[in-house]
Amino acid sequence: MADENLLDPPIKEALIDIRTSQEDVHEYVETFHEKIIDNFPEKQIKRELSVSLSKKSEEEKHDLSQEEAVKGYAFKSLDGSEFVQVDNDGFTFSFVGDYEGWSKFINLFKPLWEDYVDTMQPDSISRIGVRFINKIDIPRSKTLDDYIVTLPRTKDDKSFVLREMFMRLVFPDKNNENNIGILTEAINPKEVTEKSIPFIMDVDVFCEEIFSIDYDAMSSKLEELRTYKNQIFFSSITDEAIGKFKEKGK
Repeated sequence: MADENLLDPPIKEALIDIRTSQEDVHEYVETFHEKIIDNFPEKQIKRELSVSLSKKSEEEKHDLSQEEAVKGYAFKSLDGSEFVQVDNDGFTFSFVGDYEGWSKFINLFKPLWEDYVDTMQPDSISRIGVRFINKIDIPRSKTLDDYIVTLPRTKDDKSFVLREMFMRLVFPDKNNENNIGILTEAINPKEVTEKSIPFIMDVDVFCEEIFSIDYDAMSSKLEELRTYKNQIFFSSITDEAIGKFKEKGK
């Protein structure tokens, strides 16, 4: 099953992350921003602070030094739903809001990636990943088992009430061992209300290989990773949950 078949998918954020190598993103970032500025006018500088202690002799006190460096750049769309991040390690595109399917998502990504490649001239790709963060609101009248398959278990589940959780599962793809899926599930007790339990299901699927920067070759891999992402997601929720997401506004 694909996410396009869900009228009301629980996706809150979708990301495509491409790791590349280029000499210095800082030199070309303004040129890149000029290409996307009409849709991404806001630029943010990502900084990294490093702290070190040094001591020249046993008699002297430790010297504390701090150094701040520019790690990368983030660009925000006019409506705040799209984000582009670039740094010396690669390129990330993310969408926050009402997810309208993979086709629209990939069509938003493609021109931005092509602008990035044209400007930064990366040599190759070392990692391709897709990540989808889902928020499933489970009514208090239901149990977690009504919606979620992958849950921590005890010998006598009926004796315990799950108040808070964090669980991380790693699934190598049986069809391609280089494809790795990471399923992270969490419940934050501070977000639980009288009406519902917000259940976070974060599916991150990636492949670490050397790829050409050619879009057609990369898009084929993205489609493969997306298929595996869907396999993990739909294997982790119940038929009742799928039925809920097929009904708009539920």
